Amino acid sequence: MCRALAARWGVVDVPGGRKLHAEPTPLLGGVAVYLAFAAATILWLRPVVPIQMVLLLAGAAVFGAIGIIDDIWEAGAWKLVVEAIVVSLIVWIGGFQVSLPWPWAGQILAVLWIVGVANAMNCLDCTDGMASGVVVVAGLALAAVAIAMGRLGVAVAAFSVVGAALGFLRYNFPPARIFLGDTGSLMLGFLLGGLSAALAAPEVTGLWIAPLLVLSVPVVDFVLVHLRRYRRDMRHPLRVITSTGRDHLPHRLLDTGLSSTQAVAHVYRLCALTGASALALVLWGPGAAALPILVLLAPTGIARWRHMIGPDGPVRTWRSAARVLDASRSRTLAAAGASLDREDDSWD
Repeated sequence: MCRALAARWGVVDVPGGRKLHAEPTPLLGGVAVYLAFAAATILWLRPVVPIQMVLLLAGAAVFGAIGIIDDIWEAGAWKLVVEAIVVSLIVWIGGFQVSLPWPWAGQILAVLWIVGVANAMNCLDCTDGMASGVVVVAGLALAAVAIAMGRLGVAVAAFSVVGAALGFLRYNFPPARIFLGDTGSLMLGFLLGGLSAALAAPEVTGLWIAPLLVLSVPVVDFVLVHLRRYRRDMRHPLRVITSTGRDHLPHRLLDTGLSSTQAVAHVYRLCALTGASALALVLWGPGAAALPILVLLAPTGIARWRHMIGPDGPVRTWRSAARVLDASRSRTLAAAGASLDREDDSWD
């Protein structure tokens, strides 16, 4: 229905510029995702604090509305101001805050985190199936972390997000027949940011980093890209914040020659590893949390080692080691000879 309405109303994403699709594609997929999420949470969620569910649904609706405006009229920096105001009200009324020694600092961090995750997911949605698939993987990880923490209400809400995104992914996986648009990517980013902030509440002492770790892939990509852009254009920070380009993680993967399907699979795996690390942190502590990260880094290290040494690397490595040993032995013999000469001189 949303695809038909988007085509009828002309709410389509036209190819060109940094965009990767070849044909005009309907937007408004985020409307369908929101309706699925709202239906699931209203039917199944029995929250301990009803106001938080209301705020979650209302905030997602506002972020979706901001996304619709951005899809149709290309909203500028003002949307960030509106997002910050909306999230500040939600954090203040709902009591969301990240576990920090100072409550006001925890509330500020919660606002920055939720707005940042929403926009990071919006930026990551630059190829078919990317944002919706990442939401499925990250949402499953958040649900698992919530169950491990005993926060079943958050787990049900996270499963609702996963179900809505997974149902949409059928139509959005390459080649996509409909896009999330800013409507869906901002809204899903807000939901994941809000749920992770709920899991990072003050009562979860010592484990608040785990839900933040689940969303580290889109957030780190967002931060690094904007830092690079800021270094190129330090005189216009506001323009940097709202700028677009082909320098996000999916673009870089595609530039290496990967197909869209391969690129999204790579990012899914990254998110699965960070999610596994977060769950291991909750269940078994920091030492276990490092294991998935090592699994992530090991292939890169092996590939770089093979690239450095090349096909005849073992032979060259052995010869280099032999040269080093020969040089060391020569220096040792020379030093021993000099010592004997000094001893002969002393006898004389």
